[in-house]
Amino acid sequence: MSSPTPNSTFTTPPLDRTTVATLISTSLSARPPLPFPTPTTLTTLTPTLLSHLPPTGHPPTTLSHLLTLPPAFSSPLLTPAFYAFVTGSTLPIAAAADNLATALDCNVAVHDRGASLATTIEAHTLTMLTELLRLSPEVWGGRAITPGATGSNILAMATARDALLDRRLKASGSAETVASAGIVGACVQAGVKGVQILGAAAHSSVYKAAGVLGLGRGNVRDVGVEGEPWRLDLEKVRREAGREAGREGWVSVVVVGMGEVNTGRYFGGEEEMKGLKGCLEEVAKGRAWIHVDGAFGIFARSLPETEEFASLRASSEGLQYADSITADCHKALNTPYASAILLTRTETDLNNVCNNGAAAYLKTSATDPIPSPLNHGLENSRRFSALPIYAVLHAHGREGLALLFATQVRLARAVASMVKELEAYELLPTAEVAEVGTIVLFRLRDQGRNEELLGRINDQNRIYVSGTSWEGRPAVRVAVSGWEMDVEKDTSVIREVLKAAE
Repeated sequence: MSSPTPNSTFTTPPLDRTTVATLISTSLSARPPLPFPTPTTLTTLTPTLLSHLPPTGHPPTTLSHLLTLPPAFSSPLLTPAFYAFVTGSTLPIAAAADNLATALDCNVAVHDRGASLATTIEAHTLTMLTELLRLSPEVWGGRAITPGATGSNILAMATARDALLDRRLKASGSAETVASAGIVGACVQAGVKGVQILGAAAHSSVYKAAGVLGLGRGNVRDVGVEGEPWRLDLEKVRREAGREAGREGWVSVVVVGMGEVNTGRYFGGEEEMKGLKGCLEEVAKGRAWIHVDGAFGIFARSLPETEEFASLRASSEGLQYADSITADCHKALNTPYASAILLTRTETDLNNVCNNGAAAYLKTSATDPIPSPLNHGLENSRRFSALPIYAVLHAHGREGLALLFATQVRLARAVASMVKELEAYELLPTAEVAEVGTIVLFRLRDQGRNEELLGRINDQNRIYVSGTSWEGRPAVRVAVSGWEMDVEKDTSVIREVLKAAE
């Protein structure tokens, strides 16, 4: 390696943004609209990747290299027939805003109304998202952008943990908080043995949150209904949160999942949520927190108010009984990744966990109604993730987004109806199409043929679906969450693929 001279200065050749944008568009449009890269593409491009740091480089050469790579990737933005995961594509206006956010390269950490509009836009975005979900911004005063479902659930579990333990500390006469005493110290002083998480087929990110936060994955307990694993069994909740299961001295976070990953079904509705709240008030008053993992199902609250979607909307009611709520914008809302939110009752809930008060140079006005995001979110340094969400809300409004969500449900229900009509297939978990939201679960009735069904579907490279297990047997799911949909055409393609895979 040669040493730079004393007067050497770093420089890099400019890349014209307009030219680069055109080159990227050309590169993406040249990719075949197939769910998977071809084996030849992967074999050809893999050897072109660098695996060790070069001594020198040349940015224009690097750009040319990058533009050869799109054919080797798979994503819902590259093919609408991407049904493997509950992952939206990116709406054109969201992509434009994301490009703008990259060009601006704002660090949305500290609110300074005299320096930038970024934090003001983020605050307005969070207010509009709350309204989109038909929730009151006045009631849900704690609002934060998070990096995704995992980040949302980690922050939600931390918020619940601190709120519950602080509550017990105060009841014991202590002036300490979790933030000052730490988890172990707070538990000892408050006479709390531990924090448990109760859920019904809780998302894997809940288990991850328990591990990251030191609550223990073994303290995540499934209290689902037998045969309907997405629903909370209130008798099990009563036993675990109360004293009947030897859990005296524990505090509980009860997770209500609005979108079980295999079926899309969820526990919810006014009566069920009221029953859960009443149960906890009876057996664990002051020792329980209700967290709604809204995931993708929560957008049912934004569906058109027609009979067609009445059951889904009804199932999403009862959120007034919750203490915190998360939602993933990169799913049904079709914004880019690193795009989710957490709502809590008060800003204090978030600030108690995330306050960044140690850095004097980051302090802002205590009287400004817009808080600094670093004091109520996981990250200090964070890109302008709110801008694509703001753009989608601004461009499409409540009615446009209601139609987007409605089309997603209509496509899923059309696929479910088609699967039900195919004699070789079994619609799961029941044959009731009206209960389908945006995920369709099915399998072949022939157990032998069913074992390799996933491979036979994806090997056709016309659609991309994911495999799972239901009641101990392999199953396949179609998850609808994109925006490029043609209900009749897409259903017809899926039917052809399923017929060929029988």
